[in-house]
Amino acid sequence: MTATRTRVVYVGGTGRSGSTVLANVLGEVPGLVSVGEVRFLWERGILQNRLCGCGDHFADCPFWSKVLDRAFGPDDERRAEDRSTTARRMCRSLAERTRMRSLPSQVGRRQRAIDPELATTLGRLYEAIAEVAGAEVVVDSSKLPTYAVQLADVPSITVQVLHLVRDPRAAAHSWRRRRAQPDLGETALMERRGAAKSAVLWRIWNTALERMCRSRGLEYRLLNYESFVADPRGELRRLLRGFALLAPSQLDPVLDELFEAPDVVRLSSNHTVAGNPARHHHGSVALVPDDEWRDRLGAADRRLVSVLTWPTLPRFGYRARV
Repeated sequence: MTATRTRVVYVGGTGRSGSTVLANVLGEVPGLVSVGEVRFLWERGILQNRLCGCGDHFADCPFWSKVLDRAFGPDDERRAEDRSTTARRMCRSLAERTRMRSLPSQVGRRQRAIDPELATTLGRLYEAIAEVAGAEVVVDSSKLPTYAVQLADVPSITVQVLHLVRDPRAAAHSWRRRRAQPDLGETALMERRGAAKSAVLWRIWNTALERMCRSRGLEYRLLNYESFVADPRGELRRLLRGFALLAPSQLDPVLDELFEAPDVVRLSSNHTVAGNPARHHHGSVALVPDDEWRDRLGAADRRLVSVLTWPTLPRFGYRARV
């Protein structure tokens, strides 16, 4: 492994914000690779052996096998045990450092320095992802602001934060839907949340991510999901320019190749380790507004979400009355 810094575009925010699709669109850009929610690699990948975005189980995925071999040495029976031990230790360490109760110290920059073993392990992992993918930039859609801070504190990683925000009423409706969770079995369903919990977490995580990035001087861009689906090509162009992910002369040729129509992109198979089941979709994918919540979210829940998120609604471009 070399001593170079690995560049990571971190898609942050809250669940049901459209981060899976946005990250995978970014992953189609030459020089970028989208690998889903990497914070779950240890639990859902190594320990639980769930499905990769390519459809293989994690242990059978050639991409992740090469990544782990590159980062931690070739696999054998002894190393398989070592990796499981490392994965359990990483789960415990990350759980302690990314849970909600760690927010006050992290927002105030008073958190203790990152654990040297955690920093070394994460640094080697992200460097291996970039090398195996032949990419200059790793796109990680782990979302949690506290995990973004852990990455930013790794000396060998440079983080650029893309803060994706969706209307909290739309997110609340999405959390209430019954959705299949293919990597847990044919009958498994994704986690569901009530309107109150969804709204409170929306307010806390979005506010914390913005403050933490500002206080640490991290490169930061805010993007509303509604703006992205209204003009996906234009917003993607602005994002690629803003983060200097492509040379100006490359923008139009790349976008012409990616977009089949103004609101349709062509996505290839990916190796996302975790995320919304939409990560398994490839081929022609339409990027269209999901406004079902306007008709399906009850008036009481709509008012509840608006009240609970009111102090931050205008801050992120939303109105209390919709």
